[in-house]
Formats: sequence, C-alpha cells, structure tokens
Amino acid sequence: DDDRFTPYFAQKGINFDGEISRMQHRIGLMSHRGYKPESPNQDDFFVLARPESLLLGVLDGHGPQGHEVAHFAQERLPKLIMERLRRDGEAWASAVNSSMEELVSEARETLADKADNSGSTVTVAMLDQAPCPDSASATLSSSSSRLRLRCAHLGDSIAVHARRTAKGQPWEVTQLTDIHRPDRPDEMERIEEAGGKVMQPSQPSHPSRLLTPDWNLAMSRSFGDFHAVPYGLSSQPEFAPSLELDSGYEHLVLICSDGVWDVIPPAQAVAFVGKFRPEEAQLAAERLVAKAQLRWQEAEDVVDDITAILVWPSMQGEES
Repeated sequence: DDDRFTPYFAQKGINFDGEISRMQHRIGLMSHRGYKPESPNQDDFFVLARPESLLLGVLDGHGPQGHEVAHFAQERLPKLIMERLRRDGEAWASAVNSSMEELVSEARETLADKADNSGSTVTVAMLDQAPCPDSASATLSSSSSRLRLRCAHLGDSIAVHARRTAKGQPWEVTQLTDIHRPDRPDEMERIEEAGGKVMQPSQPSHPSRLLTPDWNLAMSRSFGDFHAVPYGLSSQPEFAPSLELDSGYEHLVLICSDGVWDVIPPAQAVAFVGKFRPEEAQLAAERLVAKAQLRWQEAEDVVDDITAILVWPSMQGEES
C-alpha cells in the first residue's frame, strides 16, 4: 500500500466492478504520483455508481502519513454516507456531517499515531434525481424529477460545475468549493477564538498557514491533523448549495486535487476537457493530468500528486 518505489508519474491502480462504458454518466478519472522523492502518491479517490445516484470523492493527503489517512477515508467514507442516504435520500448535509464525525471518531481510535501529524482534504459530490416539490410521492425514475448536484468539502480539492448551451459555445463555470485557507475571514475568526495563530503568506503565490507548535498547515479544515484541532482546525464539512441541472444545457463536473488547481485555473481546465466528446471523458482526464504535470515541471523542481475526476452527466430520463 506504499508506492514509494513505483515510477514517478505512475498511474494509481483502479479497482472497478463493472464496465465504465456502460455507466449512465460519462466518467474519466486519473491519479498519478508526482515527483517528490521518498513520498508515495498521497492522493486517493472513489466513484460509487448506483442506478439512482453517483457518489464521487477526491482526497489529497499531506504530512508523513498523509497517504494512509487519505486511504483510510477512501475505504470508509462512501459506505458511511450511502448507509445514511439509504434511510433518507434528502438528508445530504446530516448524512455527510454524521459520516465525517464517525470517520474522525474511528480514526482517533485506530489511526491516531498516523493521523496526529498527517491529514487529508475531502471533497465529495453526488449526482442524483431531485423530486419536484409538488410531487413528493414521485419515484426517482419519474419524469417529474431533475438531475441535481450536491457537494461538500474540507480543504483545497476544488469541485467545479460548468454548463453551455451547445458545443462551441462558451462555458459558464462555477467553483462549488471555497478553499479552506487559514486567512479566509470566517476561518481566521474560528482559529483565533480557539487560541490559534495564522501566518500570512510570504509571497502572493504562497498560501497562509495555521501555526501549531509542531506542524504548520496550509488549510484550516481537514480530516486528521489531530494535533492542530486545539488551535482551530476543523473537520466539519462545508456545503455548496444544491444545484439542479437544466436539461437545456450540456453539463460537466470536474473534481481535482490541487495538483491540477495550483497550475491550471478552473475556467482553463473546463475549456480544455470541454474540447473532448463526452464519450472521451477518460482521455480528457488523462490529458488534463498530463498537462498539469507539464506545468509543474516547467515551474518547479517538484511535481505534486495529481488527481482528476471528470463527469459528463447524462440528461436522459428528464422531461423535455
């Protein structure tokens, strides 16, 4: 489970039960190791497809054991969320919140030695059918429902939604997640109330940092990093407003680790993958990761781990 000895830029293995080409939505996913000697690929991800829903997640570990913390969440979080949503499909916020609380509790019991000075971002998104307000009894497959996108996050693995009226038209790009940086005003307020301190960036391109006696963090919310909790770090997810996808548009969803976003802005990433056809989603994700890798190599001596999940939602089954 430690790939320090795999080649740099090697693709992370994907365990998939079924055929991606037969899924309702067109999906591309790619995760590969960067160039950081002695460090394995600390990114992880999951895609959980059901006839009625699609659950996606990207996790970006940091710290000496960040890859283990990210993998711990990758193995457990999808199951925890889906168990709760099966009881109440509309209780997205409470399902994610209580799942994270249980995940943190379990990590404190079984992973405390590794999750004390290491952690992971968490970004999750779900595509499913939203019943119309005037049709509470409608089934998920009914034409009275519309496809919706719900999202929650900790840290800086950004999720983006984009839409356009037709191929060749410009994309309307919406960043669904507001990065949890320590100098974000509401985050700084919580940190300072807890007695923590925020170090402002020394250069415009550098992030602010949450200061602790042992370890400084470039984010104000994460899973793990238990040493920083007394100084204001939070593991409570933040939720984007639920978004219903208008059938009059083409849509795509892009969730990536900061290995992409640190070198390619969201609008540019969307324009790039949008040049590919929906059925080429896998190729588009691979090419986006390769483009990000090249950007890193041009600018830095190291290359971050890079993960991208691209989804072209299928609008079939909605009313015209």
